[in-house]
Amino acid sequence: MANTLLRSVLCFCAAVVLLALGVCALEFGCRSWAFWDSVDSKGPPVSPDEITIPSPTSWTEVRRLVDFKYVLPDGASGHIRTNELGIRGPSVAIPKPLGTYRILCLGGSNLFGAEVAEEETVTAYLQNNLSLSNGVKIEVINGGCPKSGPLSHVLRYRSTLSALQPDLVLLCVSVDDLVYDLDVRGALRLDPFRQPAYAAHPASLKHDFSAVDGIRRDFVSISWLIDWAGRTFMTSSSQHPALVPREGGYGRRELGPIVSLSQMVSANYGRLIVSTAPSAWGIEQARTAITHQRPHFSDDLRKVLVELKVSDQVPVHDMLPEMCQIPSPQTLFSSRRGNMTASGNELYAESLAKYLTQLIPELMHVQAQSKTQDRF
Repeated sequence: MANTLLRSVLCFCAAVVLLALGVCALEFGCRSWAFWDSVDSKGPPVSPDEITIPSPTSWTEVRRLVDFKYVLPDGASGHIRTNELGIRGPSVAIPKPLGTYRILCLGGSNLFGAEVAEEETVTAYLQNNLSLSNGVKIEVINGGCPKSGPLSHVLRYRSTLSALQPDLVLLCVSVDDLVYDLDVRGALRLDPFRQPAYAAHPASLKHDFSAVDGIRRDFVSISWLIDWAGRTFMTSSSQHPALVPREGGYGRRELGPIVSLSQMVSANYGRLIVSTAPSAWGIEQARTAITHQRPHFSDDLRKVLVELKVSDQVPVHDMLPEMCQIPSPQTLFSSRRGNMTASGNELYAESLAKYLTQLIPELMHVQAQSKTQDRF
């Protein structure tokens, strides 16, 4: 009896020791993997889908100071780096250097271009199309933020990006991005002049200690298991909001932040231009509606933008008609997320460059000056 009990106790202790050793080995392996992964990526081990984080001022913002390479499930690879302001690319000089014409581009996933190389983004192609002067440097900055709409862009400009002192702010508005502003409006706070001040994401304001957060911080293996369970059991509908047209169309309320942004940019001695950024879903809806000769929700977006152009003197570059005339516009968008490919970005940048040089005298002067100098 005593021997049997002793053997049972010894077996139980051995099982506990083996389990503890297994957990320690798993934790050691997870920490080693995380360490080497961070060394290889030169930054936090995140994926393109995790490039944004909750913000206490603009609801969402781009992770700052990341520099990592990634491989997608389909085998495609890429490289993303951001600077101290959450802008894709290298650091930007502040204050703005003399003799520099600075263009700040604001937009969503298409503008940020997480699935294409840095030199294949809309802003990179626009930089190449406009950099024609020997006397004046034209600088195009990628201020895109995936999974965000116009209201978040306004708040990001107010809190941080206005320090860049852009001469021109180019707001690329896509119908796919408008849905992201629905959550932001619930947290929006206004300043004494009734202008958007900030919208704090609840996840960015956690001050109380959470036991789960503490465990996740101290034990990498448990954190990875929790993340794996979340990815496995979370449905696709809960990961991404449904991109459906708003009943009744889009009105001035949805695009009202553009008026506030125009006033902020003007107060900062700049100029605002709005562009209807192309999207795979918006173009498909528009082409179907045109074929059947019926109105579609993209018309509401364009009508409101035209109204803003007339009432608030905000120029509007409309890319949608040009994209609808392309025989197969779907080829300009990736099949994984529907974002523009490198060829789509190049086409969009060419259209933007042509519009800007026709509209802005400074850019026309720059091009004329460059061509005159090239003759000599």
